[in-house]
Amino acid sequence: MQEIDYVIGMRDTILDDAAIAFTTGFYDGLGYGRNIEDAFKLGQNAILWELASFTDRTRQLIPVDFEKVESQESLPEHLKPILLKKAENVVQNLKNQPIKNDYVAISQNPIQKYRERIKEYLAARILTPIAKFQLANLAKELGISESEANKILQAELQEIEQAKENYQNLLRQTIEQGHYPFNSQVQQQLKNLQTDLKLTETEVAEISRPILAQAEIQIRIQKFTFQVITVDERGEEVKRESGQAQYFKEELGNGITLDLVYIPGGSFMMGSPEGEGIDSEKPQHEVKVSSFFMGKFQVTQAQWRAVALLPKINQDLNPDPDPFIFKGDDLPVERVSWVDAREFCARLSKQTGKKYRLPSEAEWEYAARAGTTTPFHFGETITGKLANYRASQIYANEAKGEYRGKTTPVGSFPPNFYGLYDMHGNAWEWCEDNWHDNYKNAPNDGSAWISGTSSIEVVRGGSCNDYPFDCRSAYRGILNPHYRSNIGLRVACGVPGTL
Repeated sequence: MQEIDYVIGMRDTILDDAAIAFTTGFYDGLGYGRNIEDAFKLGQNAILWELASFTDRTRQLIPVDFEKVESQESLPEHLKPILLKKAENVVQNLKNQPIKNDYVAISQNPIQKYRERIKEYLAARILTPIAKFQLANLAKELGISESEANKILQAELQEIEQAKENYQNLLRQTIEQGHYPFNSQVQQQLKNLQTDLKLTETEVAEISRPILAQAEIQIRIQKFTFQVITVDERGEEVKRESGQAQYFKEELGNGITLDLVYIPGGSFMMGSPEGEGIDSEKPQHEVKVSSFFMGKFQVTQAQWRAVALLPKINQDLNPDPDPFIFKGDDLPVERVSWVDAREFCARLSKQTGKKYRLPSEAEWEYAARAGTTTPFHFGETITGKLANYRASQIYANEAKGEYRGKTTPVGSFPPNFYGLYDMHGNAWEWCEDNWHDNYKNAPNDGSAWISGTSSIEVVRGGSCNDYPFDCRSAYRGILNPHYRSNIGLRVACGVPGTL
C-alpha cells in the first residue's frame, strides 16, 4: 500500500480517478503473479491510460499494449526493462514537472476543459483548420453542443479583443497625461501591462504604432503665419489679412522634410452652383469632412527622390528626376502616374508609421476652398501674380498676365486661408477617387468615392499649362491611372484619433 499512498499523495492534482486507475492496474498486476515493483509500474501505466483515453490521446503514450498484458498469464521478460525505464521516467516527471491540464481535466467541468483547450490554441493567435477540427471533436467527446462550443470560442476571442482595447485605452491615457516620450519606468509598466493582459508582441506593436505616431505629431506641431489675399473679378486686391496654421515636419533624411498642415474639419458645399461650372461638378451637395493633415506644398522632386529610394512596396519608382520636364529640387514632380503616387504614399507610410495617402476629392476641394465659396480661393478670379497657369487667358474681367509655360518652385505664390500653397495651377494633383460623371449618389462624409468598376481616376487643381477655368476649386479632371504629364501629388494623412 505504500506505493498507492505515494502516488495519491505526491500531487494534489492526482485525484480519485487516478487513484482508482492505479489501484486497478496495481492489483491486476499482482493478479498476474507480478511482484509489487512490477505491479506498481503497471499501476502507473494505468494512470497514463486512464488520463490519455479521457483526452482522446493515443495508446502511444503507453509503453506496452495493456490489453495484451492483461490477456497473458505472466508478463514477458522482454517487457520488464521497457516498463522499468518508463517507470523511472514517470516517477521523475511526476516529481519534477507540474501535471498539464490535459492530464488533470478528469475532475474539471467539461466546459472549463473545453475553454482551457481553446486558450492553448489561441495563445499563438492562430486557429488553424486542424485546430478547429480537433476542437470540434473534443466538444463532441465532452458532450458540448456545436452552438455552445461556438459560444465558448467567441467568448474567448472577445476576451482577447477586450484585452487589446484595454491596452489601447491605457496607452492613450498615459500619453494624454503627458508621459510621452516614455521614460524607463513607464516602458516597464507597459511591458508588465502586456504580460498581465497576455498580449503578443505583434498585437502590442499593431496597437502602439498609430498611437505613437499620433503622439509624435502632437509633440512636433508648430505654427506658421502667412498673408492671405482676396481679389475681385478684375483681379484687383480687395483684402489682405494675416493667417495662421499648424503643421509638422516629416523627416525624409539628408535634411529633406515634408510639411503637413492641419486642416480643421467642417462642412462645405462641394461642386459648382447653378450658373457656374459644368455638369461633372453637379449637383452641388453638402459634405462633412473630418480633420486631416495635407501637404503644405506639392511634392517636390527632392522629396520624391528621398521616398523613391525607400524599399519597394508594390512597384518600382524611379528616383531620378530625368523623366521630369522641368528639373529642380524645389520644383513639383509633374510626370507621376496615379499608380506611382500611391506607391509613394505606401513607402512613406511604411517608413514613418503614419497612414499617408492621396486626399479624397472631397478633402481636396474642401482644403482648396478653405472656407470660400468663390471659383478660386483668391476670390472671383485669379491672376498671373497669384498662381502659375496659362495667365494669357482670362477667366473674368482681370487683365492678362504672364504665361510661363513651366513649373515654378513650390510656395512661390500666396497661400489660402488654411496655409496651403499652389492649390491653383503649377501641376495637377491626383486624388484617391475613381472617376464618376457627376455627384449623384456621391458620399457626403468626405471619403474617397471608390466604385470598384472605374478604370480612370481624378486629378484636381490644373497646371502651369492650363486655362484658368480648369484651375478652379471645383474643376475635376479625368485621366488614366498610368498617365504621366503635368501631374504631381500632394499627400494627406489622418489627425490624432483617426490615423
